[in-house]
Amino acid sequence: MRRILAISILVAGCAHSRPASQQPAPEQQAVAVKQMPPDTIRPEGMRARMHAAPVVDIRSDPFYSLNRTDWPGPNVYRDASGSPGPSYWQQRADYSIRATLDTAAQRVTGDVVVTYTNNSPDTMRFVWMQADQNIYRQSSEGNALYSSDTRTAAGAFDGGYTFTEVAVNGTPVTPHVDDTMMRLDLPSSLPPHGGKITITIKYAFKVPEHGSDRMGRDGPLYEIAQWYPRMVVYDDVRGWNVDQTSAKASSISSTATSTMP
Repeated sequence: MRRILAISILVAGCAHSRPASQQPAPEQQAVAVKQMPPDTIRPEGMRARMHAAPVVDIRSDPFYSLNRTDWPGPNVYRDASGSPGPSYWQQRADYSIRATLDTAAQRVTGDVVVTYTNNSPDTMRFVWMQADQNIYRQSSEGNALYSSDTRTAAGAFDGGYTFTEVAVNGTPVTPHVDDTMMRLDLPSSLPPHGGKITITIKYAFKVPEHGSDRMGRDGPLYEIAQWYPRMVVYDDVRGWNVDQTSAKASSISSTATSTMP
């Protein structure tokens, strides 16, 4: 009984050794630590912990993402490995294209009819298309990345798409162009799970002399790539993949068929 009483008196004495008003709550103390400069919070101890901590290269982590996308957790669309799940879907774009290369004018003209199928569970009020040829505009982001004397820069050439007609389901629409991306606001919503729209575009562009990989001309020789407006990928991970086109990189495409009469 005397031992219990002595312990009680000792605990009570420790509790009264410092006024309660001077004892910050654990939450307040944690916030204060985060806000204070590191060297003022027991700098010797922090330096010791920093020197003791091993250097970790996150690229050695098998779950490290190879791009800047944070992958979602497992769901009905993808399992934990990223493989298709029971409700996996992909958009579809079917193209009918007519195009002409005028070697005298060094110019491509064409028209494309895109039948776009929305297999996603989302209702769409706009769609995005890739206007890859706009990378050869003087004002493009891709042109700004490389000096004018490199093979992947436009140099003095000022190219890009010219659109003379853009329509959705027969209704003219105004394209909103952002460098190599083009948004079309739909006249009416595109329903999910199989809804379809038809996009009609008449376009033209001059072929750059130097261009980039798979695109350019050398005298009578022409190499043509990214020569028609195409749909941007819409998926269950990122939605619209609207990264700008770079002359040194290729972009993914939706599941598609192409007919060139």
